[in-house]
Amino acid sequence: MVLLYLLIGIMCFKFAAADDTVLNAMDYRFGIVLDKEFASTKLSEFEGGRDFDLLKELKSIWAQLVKENLGQIPLKVEFHTRSDIILRKDLSAVLIIASCQNLWRLYNNSEDSSSLLYLAVTDEDCPRLPPNEGITVPIIKRGQELSQILSDLRAIEEISWPSMLIIFDAWLDAEQMKKVFKSMTAAHPKVRFVSPQIQLLDLGYFSSYDMVRQTISEFPNLNRIEHFLVVTSRENIYIVMKIAKSLKLVTPSTQWLYVLPETQYYTMTNDTRLIPLLTEGDNVAFLINATRHTTDANSCSEGGILCYSRELLRALIAALVSGAASEQVMMQKKVSVDEWDEEKLSVSERRKLLLKHITAGIAQRLEETCDGCLAWKFRSALTWGLRGPTGPSGDEKASMLDVGIWRPGAGIDISEPLFVHIKHGFRGKQLVVVSCHAPPWHEMEFNEQGQLVKAKGFIFDIVNELSSRLNFTYKVVFPANTVKGFLAEGKDPTIDDAIPDERSLLWDNMLDLVQQNHVFLSAAATSMSAGRELRVSFTLAVASQPHTFLVSRPRQMSRTLLFLSPFTTTTWLAIFGSTLLVGPALYFIHRASPVTELGRDMKPKDEVAKTGGLNRVMNCIWYMYGALMQQGAVQLPNSDSGRLVFGIWWLFVVVIVTSYCGNLVAFLTFPRMNPAVTTLNGLHKSKGTLTWGLLRGSALEKLLEDSSVPEYVILLNKAERHATVDDYLLERVASDNHVLLERRSRLLMLQTLQLKKTGVCAFALGVDDFLPEQIGLAMPIVSPYTPLVNKEIRRMQQAGLIDSWLRSAMPRRDRCWVSPQSLATEVNSHSVNLDDMQGSFILLGMGLIAALLAAVFERCFRCLTIMKARGIIEPFVN
Repeated sequence: MVLLYLLIGIMCFKFAAADDTVLNAMDYRFGIVLDKEFASTKLSEFEGGRDFDLLKELKSIWAQLVKENLGQIPLKVEFHTRSDIILRKDLSAVLIIASCQNLWRLYNNSEDSSSLLYLAVTDEDCPRLPPNEGITVPIIKRGQELSQILSDLRAIEEISWPSMLIIFDAWLDAEQMKKVFKSMTAAHPKVRFVSPQIQLLDLGYFSSYDMVRQTISEFPNLNRIEHFLVVTSRENIYIVMKIAKSLKLVTPSTQWLYVLPETQYYTMTNDTRLIPLLTEGDNVAFLINATRHTTDANSCSEGGILCYSRELLRALIAALVSGAASEQVMMQKKVSVDEWDEEKLSVSERRKLLLKHITAGIAQRLEETCDGCLAWKFRSALTWGLRGPTGPSGDEKASMLDVGIWRPGAGIDISEPLFVHIKHGFRGKQLVVVSCHAPPWHEMEFNEQGQLVKAKGFIFDIVNELSSRLNFTYKVVFPANTVKGFLAEGKDPTIDDAIPDERSLLWDNMLDLVQQNHVFLSAAATSMSAGRELRVSFTLAVASQPHTFLVSRPRQMSRTLLFLSPFTTTTWLAIFGSTLLVGPALYFIHRASPVTELGRDMKPKDEVAKTGGLNRVMNCIWYMYGALMQQGAVQLPNSDSGRLVFGIWWLFVVVIVTSYCGNLVAFLTFPRMNPAVTTLNGLHKSKGTLTWGLLRGSALEKLLEDSSVPEYVILLNKAERHATVDDYLLERVASDNHVLLERRSRLLMLQTLQLKKTGVCAFALGVDDFLPEQIGLAMPIVSPYTPLVNKEIRRMQQAGLIDSWLRSAMPRRDRCWVSPQSLATEVNSHSVNLDDMQGSFILLGMGLIAALLAAVFERCFRCLTIMKARGIIEPFVN
């Protein structure tokens, strides 16, 4: 009795679960479209013959699968034998058995392709439908699958090349070559390059190295081709790889896809012959025939339309059951049964759910039943960044990475890009760069333990961008004498540490590391000189740094005689002479006038009037001086002629005084500066009073030696050679008797450091820039990555990143950042101080001293006169 209740409970539970499944399954509607003409052709080649009724067999298979999985529950299904129909939007899924042309017509003409699940069996070399909308299975003969594989690779844009060269030999016959060419050039709805340019190179039956090399090397414009597809026999593959390396056709910018069509390669050989042919920086991938050969006919049966249709329908029904159950459980957690119609999944959500369940096991199922053990494997060569972080001792060997597999039914299952380095760069490898502490180009921060904390600066902005774009990390190493004088040793950097010149061993050691290929690149602002280009390879110039000269900052001239500055010496002499001449002229005009009381025809009233006022020449001169000082006269002439002289003199005084006051304000506002050397021409003219020098062995010295310009030849011949930039040299420059020639950026940094050190702006830079110096990153001559780095640097330049980083790295503007010429025009708005008025006080003091001396002289003269008078005996008159 207990057993009977248990059986009844199990049956009730099964019926309840079935009811839930029915609730979901009844919402689905399916369609099967059969192109009889296409089916009859393929059936005659694979299974059943032309008289086989495929439609009847499909109906039988459908009924059997529904019965096995859903019992007696009917599913809405409709069959069509015409390919010109329009698929309705109420269909949930459709199985299409049609030619490639009809398949894509049905897809494009459907009412709503975004919600319909497609299961398709079609021609070989047919582009598959989008993988997120369904599954496409091409019917392929064994040995004819290469063109389909290439078409699938184009569909997922793994070889979406705008142009390519196909190298093939006699292994690829004319029919296969035609199919390959068609698969690579046919318009594809999902491929970016619709019609790539393809060139063909037929090696024929050549098998010797010399013959193959001659054939390849004679191909026109070979160095301009970046994409290569090689389909040859196994032995010719090795020959082509060697020749490509010898002709320098394998670079980080080119892509080589080698097809190994012989199945014996995968089963009988390994990569031991291929790996030695791979070197640093190659972009090489292999398409290897991995088809299994077995004597058991049942284990590798080659399927056809019926086999693939059966398995696709089986997967569809299984997915329907799993998806419906999953949907029911999901919906029961959210809503009640009454709300089912409102909250059920949309058509597109159901398609996504069904496709997820179908793709979960369809690949393995098709491999076991219909694919006939047909498979191709994709391998990508790992060759970038083989040089390890510790130099040559850490070098790695090239290796192979299995990136995916291709099967007829499931298509391409790829886990990594076919050309890994094209999309993933160095794949996060750690590379080695050498650098030093040379602000503002590259700066190193160390902690108290002497460990590098951070590398920054203009050069490392570029390196960081390269690291991001090419997907690598980096480790900074130093030459032997780099850490001397750093904060890690508890010292502040000296001027020499902060502004290293290029004469020390530091730069030679860095270039040695680059030349010996121990580092990826030199993260240093290295001058691109002709001699260094023989040792290393330089990238594109990242900056152009001109040279200029450091001079003493122009100082204000003495303001002691500022009150005399408004007029020149000639003007002052003319004013002084005018005063001396107009005074006597007034005297004579006054005496000659008949209106004057003391004229010729009149007798004076008294002796005082005869000898005082304007009747004395000195009085007239003092009158003119008083008027010049804008002081009024006590006595004016009575005659019109005399008054006319006074009036004209007053007008003269107004002009002189107005001009003087205006110019005096200007001289107070704009200070007069000592003349400074601002140009090369001025430097040449001052060679008798000024000396100049440059650092011995610097890049500027080499540039001047290589120049034939007469001005530069004179500059070099007359220049002093300095061993280093020390305090003595800076004192000579500050004392305004020496000029230092050097790169502008270094002089700016030196000027900034001196301001921080002394708080005084003692230097200024010349206006003229000359002999610009190109700055670049040094890389090994044998490095294959220089063109790749140049491409990224060019992109940074076009985006304006390098200019922005350079402006940010250079020293900020401070109060010393002025040119000698701008100092003369700088407005000096301040209150008049004692320095401005010291000349006036000096003049007052000199006047008082002169007056005192005159008083002493007058007193002495008076005493002398009295003494002489006492010695004279005059007669007494009563």
